[in-house]
Amino acid sequence: MDVSLVGSWFNKVMPHFPRYYFGCLFLQLSCRFIMALVDTFYCNYNIFYSQMDKRKK
Repeated sequence: MDVSLVGSWFNKVMPHFPRYYFGCLFLQLSCRFIMALVDTFYCNYNIFYSQMDKRKK
């Protein structure tokens, strides 16, 4: 592995690193948020559905 090659690659990548890092962070946060929303909706739907079932019987 050439040290100058690593240095030039490092110089190329470093300016973009914060953008990638925050992009990944943002993606993780939005995924968690969406999963939490889905979980909440699904739980509420299950509760609502079970109540409807009880009313039908």
